[in-house]
Amino acid sequence: MAPKLPKRSYTPLLRGRQVQGQQLAAALDEPAQPSPNSGLLQISHNNYEVQSQLLVRNRPTFPERDRSTATMLIILSNGGQRQVNFPLPRESCTVHDLLVRFGVRFNRNTTIIQCVDHNRDGIDFVVRVGFSVSRLLSQQVAAAGEPPHHSPVEQISTNNYAVHSHHIRTHRTRRAIAEGNGNLAKMLVLQASGEKRLITFTLPRVTCTVKDLLERVGVPFDSTTTLKCVEHRDPNVDFVVGVGFPGNESARQLRSRANESLAAIDYSSMTLDPEL
Repeated sequence: MAPKLPKRSYTPLLRGRQVQGQQLAAALDEPAQPSPNSGLLQISHNNYEVQSQLLVRNRPTFPERDRSTATMLIILSNGGQRQVNFPLPRESCTVHDLLVRFGVRFNRNTTIIQCVDHNRDGIDFVVRVGFSVSRLLSQQVAAAGEPPHHSPVEQISTNNYAVHSHHIRTHRTRRAIAEGNGNLAKMLVLQASGEKRLITFTLPRVTCTVKDLLERVGVPFDSTTTLKCVEHRDPNVDFVVGVGFPGNESARQLRSRANESLAAIDYSSMTLDPEL
């Protein structure tokens, strides 16, 4: 168990544009995962271990800083940010512990938390709380000077995704798909049990969620079931949902499973009534 952190002062909650605008922009442009040999070790889908010795060792030589303390920048999805200084424990502590210590509200199971090294401007690392994965990726693409790609599916919690009707319609137009109804979408559901279903459904006016669709189809899952959803860009499939596969199943592996099923026509088909 990480040692209890003593009370320490920190800067008040500030709106993003009111302080260190360039610093905040630079922090948002960084990769979404800690670098190799980092003082940050990901220990769960949304938590990290802060390893004191490595964190200090990775600092620039100048300017010299107090080796007994560290500084993190917390960036909230509502636009707020905090720069906090805290005493480093002898060995390690967790980002969850630090967020709780400094009064940041989050759900340990569902809030998306990203943690990356910074090592400049007197800040050791940056913690982003509540950002969607697709938003972080869009920020990285924008930093590279490329137009952002709007995925038809967006992760909105650890185990759920929003399906954006407008983006699906836009992608279908770009792929010049003229056949069929433009208000229809298709998702391929792959279950760890081996069952595979191609579901055709009427797009809602704005959005729906993957869990909503799975419930309507009768796919069994609960709060512990791992759900993975990826865009597919196949002429006949808009996105793929993996149900019950290991948590470390990558998007590439899920797409590979989908391609195998589609090539072999190894799936059942089902059309949902337009109730959404």
